[in-house]
Amino acid sequence: SFDRALQLKPDLYYAWANRGDALENLANCEEAISSYDKALEIKPDYYQAWFARASTLCRIGRSEEGIASYDKVLEIKPNHSVACHGRALALSGIGRYEEAVEGFRKAIELTPSDSNGTSWMCLGSALRSLRRDEESLACFDKAIEMGGKHFEYFKWGGRIIPLLKLGRFKEAFVSGYKCLASFKIDQGFREWLERRTSIYIRKFGLQKLIPVWTSFLQLIGWRVRDW
Repeated sequence: SFDRALQLKPDLYYAWANRGDALENLANCEEAISSYDKALEIKPDYYQAWFARASTLCRIGRSEEGIASYDKVLEIKPNHSVACHGRALALSGIGRYEEAVEGFRKAIELTPSDSNGTSWMCLGSALRSLRRDEESLACFDKAIEMGGKHFEYFKWGGRIIPLLKLGRFKEAFVSGYKCLASFKIDQGFREWLERRTSIYIRKFGLQKLIPVWTSFLQLIGWRVRDW
């Protein structure tokens, strides 16, 4: 075990880091962070431990500390694209969207061939929060163009609000159905949403889709701002 190995040789920095990984996998995050700290006491430039520490801190809501640890990763490894992305996610999570946009752009610059378009999708989300709708839409389109099945419902779902705000209601409606098609939800709810959408279209016109799709986006995890 890690504990036995560390009793015999307590200066094995990578063993402390591996112990932290094992604890983090068990959701024992506070102890995991302590293990990463121990590894970093022994080897301060061990960027893998800084990265693991950053992601664990963000996992438990200590985003500011997590961002500081991502900064340490990037001091040691300036081209660490995953750290750039993780740092930008943490910034976005605490409302620092301008900085998040810069971070996602850097991650894209470092890994332009990201097969799933994840950074493009997250960049689109940050831009949407800044109400930069044309730019946001272009990013979600790029994420879809990149292909990959991961987060497909978020990519299509992310297009809906920018399209609605730009008055492109039919495209928003199509994106909503694409989102539904890729998101595994209860069939009964899906049928209810389709019926409700159809009623709104006939009775009120396409603009009334806004509250319907806002409710749907909240259901699948989007934090929707007032607009």
